[in-house]
Amino acid sequence: MCCVRGWLLFFTVGQMLDGMGLLMYPWTSIRIKDNKEHDAELSQVRVVLTIAGGVSLFLGGVGFHGARVRHKCCLTIYCFGSFVSLLGLVAIGYIISPQMERILEATLEKVMPLDVNQDLARSLNVIQTHGQCCGLINGYKDWGEHVPTSCDCYGGISSECVSMDQQPHRNVYKQPCIHVLVKIYEDMYIVRYICIIYGIVVVIRMLLSARMICTSRRPEDEVGHSPGVVNMEMGQAPDRHY
Repeated sequence: MCCVRGWLLFFTVGQMLDGMGLLMYPWTSIRIKDNKEHDAELSQVRVVLTIAGGVSLFLGGVGFHGARVRHKCCLTIYCFGSFVSLLGLVAIGYIISPQMERILEATLEKVMPLDVNQDLARSLNVIQTHGQCCGLINGYKDWGEHVPTSCDCYGGISSECVSMDQQPHRNVYKQPCIHVLVKIYEDMYIVRYICIIYGIVVVIRMLLSARMICTSRRPEDEVGHSPGVVNMEMGQAPDRHY
């Protein structure tokens, strides 16, 4: 029992540290820039990470308190919360991630030429600025006649830049942005593997908390098993020694 309690305390402390890390990361590592569309996307990321960190910190605190004082109600809440977290990890790892390939293919089929889709053009401008790329597959030609300034390459004629046929004096990035999208797709598989590993940890925490729930006595049971109460129930007064 002590071993189970010790391991559960260890895992809950780690969970609280993870929660605090998720709470601090969006405000210390993610920088908001002057692009309004980019700001909106980063704000959504901050909200998601903040909620995830808050839930993790709360569950870790409840589980730590339940394991420390052997509180059956707290352990039950922690076990149920861990089960819900496991369902979320399964949804991310096995439902959302495999659909990324289909979503990427469907998106590429609808975006040519790029200049006719204003919403996608704004998003791709952000990718081109940070990824130093232009277009999706065929470089700047994917934009048709309206190549945005986010494609401009200011390093001169080099391996990263190419001159436009219709504007020889203008240099743009040679590499298309498909590699950035592929990198995002590959990162989703990394997220999937992380979900699997973290899911195993969640299952271990669930088993430890369930074990403590099964072996923990309720407060009234502990009172009922005290020697004084047993003697009173049998009509016998406790022995007194003078």
